[in-house]
Amino acid sequence: MASFRQHGNGWQARVRRQGHPDITKTFEFRQDAEKWARSLESSIDKGQFLDINEAQRTTLGDVIERYLAEVTPTMKSAVADTIRLTAFMRRPLARLSMVNLSAAPAVELALLSPAGPKSRPTTLQPRSTAPCSATQALDFSCGSN
Repeated sequence: MASFRQHGNGWQARVRRQGHPDITKTFEFRQDAEKWARSLESSIDKGQFLDINEAQRTTLGDVIERYLAEVTPTMKSAVADTIRLTAFMRRPLARLSMVNLSAAPAVELALLSPAGPKSRPTTLQPRSTAPCSATQALDFSCGSN
């Protein structure tokens, strides 16, 4: 059920559904708040609602930090992976939120980074089917010869 209240110079809508976190948003006009609440309730009822708040707050750097704390210590290559991932976290790409992360900005930021692109082929070449670690995937070196 949605509820509405005046909040500062606008209207705050709050949608509460069992099994879902409370979702609030502030609008300038009450009509806009009501329209948003109806739309959100409808998507929740249809099972189409996806809460992206956590993904908006989490950056790629946060994910790498957690990987360094939980996974890397168990690996044989922990020292090398730690060095590589710590260096990667200084890049602008690590500051992108997980919601905004896609191949296009990742490639653009990698090519425009101060370190510049590593000597990668300009055309895509088939990769091996061997599994790769997260650092290899981040360095674009998974399956390279």
